Amino acid sequence: MNISDIKSFFKHNMYEYSSIRGKMLSVSKDKKIKTILVTSCYPGEGKTTAALSMAYSLTEEASYKVMLIDGNFRAPVLHDYFKVSLSPGFSDIFLSQSKHYLNTAPSRQSRQKTPPTPFY
Repeated sequence: MNISDIKSFFKHNMYEYSSIRGKMLSVSKDKKIKTILVTSCYPGEGKTTAALSMAYSLTEEASYKVMLIDGNFRAPVLHDYFKVSLSPGFSDIFLSQSKHYLNTAPSRQSRQKTPPTPFY
């Protein structure tokens, strides 16, 4: 499956994904949705298809900016759909950011302890 297949699939299922998108946006009311997680118990249940279709619906129909992250560390597939390299991936970036944070975080000894504020 490639992007044109996704667009074709989405066009055939436009009503369903538009309905889901509309319900999500109406439930959120005044709050801006920042994260949507797509998951299931078993492989092959359509998580990738659902995530791609929802991302497509949000960008094409609702003009949202979407960052689609493949969090499947065992069998990532989104890079195949978009014809991009698997590396660097989410785990590479996450680990490099963690190492940077761990290297720049102040040590426990260097932190100054402030006395607790008394409650009156």
